[in-house]
Amino acid sequence: MRSRAPLLGVIAAACLASAARADPATAQVGLDAYRRAEAMQTSNILPKVLDLTLAPVWLPDGDRFWYRRELPAGAARYVAVDPATGHETDAFDHARLAAAIAAATGKPEDPDRLNLGDLAVLDASARHIAFDIGGKALKCDLAASVCLVAPPAPGDRLAIVSPDGGSAVIAKDDDLWLRDTRTGAERRLTHDGEPHFAYGRYPDAALLRVLQATSGLKLPPFGVAWSPDSRFLVVTRADERAIPDYDFLQMLPYDGSRRPRVVAVRAPLSGEAEKGALEVSIIDVASGGAHKLATGKEGLGSNYWWAPDGARFLAMQGGDYSRTETLFEVATATGALRPILSESSPTFLQISPLEYDEPAIRFLPATNEVVWFSQRDGYNHLYLVDAASGRIKDQITKGPWSVQNIIRVDEKARRIWFTAVGREAGEDPYFRHLYTASLDGGGPRLVTPGAADHSIPGRTNPAVEQALTALGVHSSHQEMISPSGRYVVDPASAPDRPPVFTLRRADGAKVAQIEAADATAAVAAGWRFPESFVAKAADGKSDVYGLIIKPAGFDPARRYPVIEDIYNGPQVVTTPHDFPDTMSGLMSLTQGESFAQLGFVVVMMDGRGTPMRTKAFQDYMFDNMQEFAVEDHVAAIRELGAMRPWMDMDRIGVFGHSFGGYSSMKAILGYPDFYRVAASSAGPYDMYAMYPLDAFFSPPTFRDGASAPTSVDDHPRNWGNVDLTAFAGRLKGDLLLAYGDLDQNAYPEAVARMINALVAANKEFELIYLPNRSHAFVDEPYYIRRRWDFFVRKLLRAEPPRDYAFGHAP
Repeated sequence: MRSRAPLLGVIAAACLASAARADPATAQVGLDAYRRAEAMQTSNILPKVLDLTLAPVWLPDGDRFWYRRELPAGAARYVAVDPATGHETDAFDHARLAAAIAAATGKPEDPDRLNLGDLAVLDASARHIAFDIGGKALKCDLAASVCLVAPPAPGDRLAIVSPDGGSAVIAKDDDLWLRDTRTGAERRLTHDGEPHFAYGRYPDAALLRVLQATSGLKLPPFGVAWSPDSRFLVVTRADERAIPDYDFLQMLPYDGSRRPRVVAVRAPLSGEAEKGALEVSIIDVASGGAHKLATGKEGLGSNYWWAPDGARFLAMQGGDYSRTETLFEVATATGALRPILSESSPTFLQISPLEYDEPAIRFLPATNEVVWFSQRDGYNHLYLVDAASGRIKDQITKGPWSVQNIIRVDEKARRIWFTAVGREAGEDPYFRHLYTASLDGGGPRLVTPGAADHSIPGRTNPAVEQALTALGVHSSHQEMISPSGRYVVDPASAPDRPPVFTLRRADGAKVAQIEAADATAAVAAGWRFPESFVAKAADGKSDVYGLIIKPAGFDPARRYPVIEDIYNGPQVVTTPHDFPDTMSGLMSLTQGESFAQLGFVVVMMDGRGTPMRTKAFQDYMFDNMQEFAVEDHVAAIRELGAMRPWMDMDRIGVFGHSFGGYSSMKAILGYPDFYRVAASSAGPYDMYAMYPLDAFFSPPTFRDGASAPTSVDDHPRNWGNVDLTAFAGRLKGDLLLAYGDLDQNAYPEAVARMINALVAANKEFELIYLPNRSHAFVDEPYYIRRRWDFFVRKLLRAEPPRDYAFGHAP
């Protein structure tokens, strides 16, 4: 009788093979997939897109401009554009200029790869230019083909130089000193500075103190502004003397010591009565005399709008997310304050649509008027105000749409340029367009037509710009409107459409298409354009907008796990609506594209409670920052899944960093039967530790109606479930926590409390602790790889390659 063993063996082997195919837990994600995922990282994919941005260099005649055109293989060409016709020519003889640069610097220069930083054309004939190259500043005569290396500019990175260049302010010994830039002589300007109430010192609330203390970073004086005539200084100092210390523990000091180092910052916590105070003074530089402004503890904002003669300026008290905003006129010589107008709200107010933008306010000193930004009718609009009386003379913009940024005000022509969203019917309501309007009445005129995002950039908030400059981050502003105001370079794109740059007249008429970004190489490397979607929020009425990315090698007959990339903060919109932001924005799609290469569907969206729409849409987050604040995300993903059977609704994960870390934790604890896996990094899980949280809640009420906590554990009663440590017991799925021990944005104590709560609830989770890291570790290859591994194991149910190391992207 023939043995049945071989047959049984064949059957058993077939069954095992079938089981291996059916059970994803035995599958593997190979090195090739990880290399493709690495290729999607911003540093790898961004160079593969040519002409992603265009920065016009306007010539002194006010209309003509040059720009740098990127070509394949790293080549480039500088192009001159005639605005009347759109005709293009070489801006200069590249070979002759390269030879002149080489002669001046002693280093060879490839004429086909010139990259001239901070390029400026110095005369209307375009004969003389200045630029930086190879760390040197050069001035060149193009006609003579001669370049000279400019001597290093005098000055001190730690000083703030006066407009006339004759003086500079420095900070030392808790006070301000004045330095003569010609002789170097110094004299003391202030004499009453002291620790935690010092002049020129960045307040601990500026989130730089831990970095300064641990790295030795030196910064220029904080809170110092010169008058236009260089006669006066407006100086702000923070009084943090009454705020208790908050201690950070640096486990690995940079000096190699094996003894941990304590770094103390003065940190107010939400609900605490003592928040510190700001004191504003005006100092007469010649005499040293000072006037303290009667601003109360709030002080003034860091934006000053000056009259040309420096005799007066306007300043705000309040600002974004305050309940009350007041605009003051300040007399420079005396420090006298005169309120111009004030606005209040039971929720919060904005002076700029996004937190990090320059305030959308302008002073017109010639006519003593103010362009005022307000949400008083439920939308972001501009109003013309008489600065003498505070009377609103006219509403410059009106309708069911929202202004975003003021780009320019032509006081002489009585014309304003601004960007806005939601005005053009049938479009994504986040698509920005450029408009002009008369200050004397009449509706706005559309300058950049076409259903796309026309990303004419506004300016960054000057306070943010100062901090970035202090950290060595240089961000040049791209001026897309010609100095004469007759022409505009219009960048139009969408998440699935690379930018097309069109030269237009001020009335919107097209002159010529001058450039188009080329993403061919990025697509060849694996980049796929995302799909935009519109879904209903949890209320069943509001539309929410987002992006979805299909997995690499997509097969509609398969079912794929889903990952949401979440932020959900009430101060910014993070879903890209233009192509450049998909590649390198605040929350670019590069991480999403990486996960898609590993086999995931990726979703990103902004729900209610976020800006750029209506005030009511953003106010959804007010007094409502508990787990329900992610309900729109759940509703939208369910709607997507109902229409897309290839989305596996039993395998949904979420990841986020910073406020996104908080939101991803809120998602897996608040909706444990929906989100099965979460990776939360740098999240403030005990939100009581976050002082800025106060802005998004009604004034706190405590036990027995007290206005301040009666014990350290007495949290505000009306703030909802913002402390996620109280809900650790809800965890059902798989959780990865990551934090840096020097993170001043999301305090390690909040992470420790979250860890302790999970331990007390007997919950399993994974933890990544990163020594000597601040808030910015999210882009570190190690953490990126560990997060990939986590989702591959827990959600894809496969095994990743062990210890994958970056540096092998195709």
